[in-house]
Amino acid sequence: MPSWNPAGSYDPNKFYTETTDKTGRGDPTTVRIPPQASASIAALVQSAKIDAYQTYSDFIRDAVIHRLHYIGEALGDLTILQNIRLQMMLSEEVTAQKQRDDYASLMSLIDQRLTDYIQRNQRDEARQYIKNALSKVDGIPLERQADFEEKLNGRLNNLY
Repeated sequence: MPSWNPAGSYDPNKFYTETTDKTGRGDPTTVRIPPQASASIAALVQSAKIDAYQTYSDFIRDAVIHRLHYIGEALGDLTILQNIRLQMMLSEEVTAQKQRDDYASLMSLIDQRLTDYIQRNQRDEARQYIKNALSKVDGIPLERQADFEEKLNGRLNNLY
């Protein structure tokens, strides 16, 4: 079996659930799945044990990518592997962009709420709000945690 894993691009433990590529293209499809498998997928999604599986379709997309990679390696088919690698790269970029957008939205919402407290002359509440947000730093993606702490500590210092 050929080993096609340039720069660690394929990770069997990673979840590939993006619905579209970066330009918004995606092909809808319908398939029949054995009832037992379908029930297992539905139960897994419902359990919320795996964050990446928000929907039934997330599981299916992830399974398709992993199986195509397996088959591409088994057959030594570089075309399949290149297509899958491209999809994985696009998926990572779309996910990264969503995280950047979510982080920017979070910071904007925090600033709006903080501004509201200040406009109502509720500085104690504002300080408590920032301290509470700082206590939740572990919910922020690791690469943004330092920025989050720096910005919120700066806002907190401005309130004293």
